[in-house]
Amino acid sequence: MKLYALPKGEVAEIKSVDSSEISARLADIGFYEGQMVEVLFHSPFGDPIAVRVGQSTVSLRKIEAELIEVNR
Repeated sequence: MKLYALPKGEVAEIKSVDSSEISARLADIGFYEGQMVEVLFHSPFGDPIAVRVGQSTVSLRKIEAELIEVNR
């Protein structure tokens, strides 16, 4: 399941981050395999979403959240 599809309030483990030019940036802010992530908020139009990863709250665009594969 992609992080973008995870409902608000759900917690999941990051399975993988698809290879792309922004995957290194995502890893730098805590999005890497095995890390727990929680969806805090989906904006009314679906973009962006707010997630908690580790101790940080991060806003991701839909295109970024679709790069992150999670296990519920």
